[in-house]
Amino acid sequence: MQQIEPILKQLRPTFDGLRMLDSKGQEYWMARDLHDLLGYARWDGFEDVIKRAIMACESAGVDPDYQIRQTTKMIEAGKGAQRGRRDYYLSRYGAYLVAMNGDSKIPEIGAAQVYFAIQTVRQEISDNRQDDLGKRIELRERVRSANVHLGEAAQASGVQNWGLFQNAGYQGLYGLGLK
Repeated sequence: MQQIEPILKQLRPTFDGLRMLDSKGQEYWMARDLHDLLGYARWDGFEDVIKRAIMACESAGVDPDYQIRQTTKMIEAGKGAQRGRRDYYLSRYGAYLVAMNGDSKIPEIGAAQVYFAIQTVRQEISDNRQDDLGKRIELRERVRSANVHLGEAAQASGVQNWGLFQNAGYQGLYGLGLK
């Protein structure tokens, strides 16, 4: 873990810095940009990881074309000539699958796996908070509605002092001994 911590501190801002947005606002990364970041010396080895990530995507029943899409990037060769070089667009899920299918003996891959594990936990916590917030809002609405009905029933029954009536209810609820 000692070896991974400094890499992990560098990984997040660098990983987020390499993120791009398409015309619809969807985030993506280019595989060649992540190649060095994830500690691979040779593209061939990294492309094998990408192929395993595609198989993992298919095994999960997810269309890999939306997660890992092959493209050709034109680069400048000698004397100004252009040459095509294979690259891949990676969604966040695609980048996650690449990290999970990488060689965990490479410290950068280990750090990327930890990064994605942390991001997954953060997302779960955020989702749970959203669920809790929705439940609290629903409960508040039920209490508000019940108070409106209670007020209407109290008024129909001839209660003159709503504040005193409500205070007596709280005292009874919390066992404060009514006289």
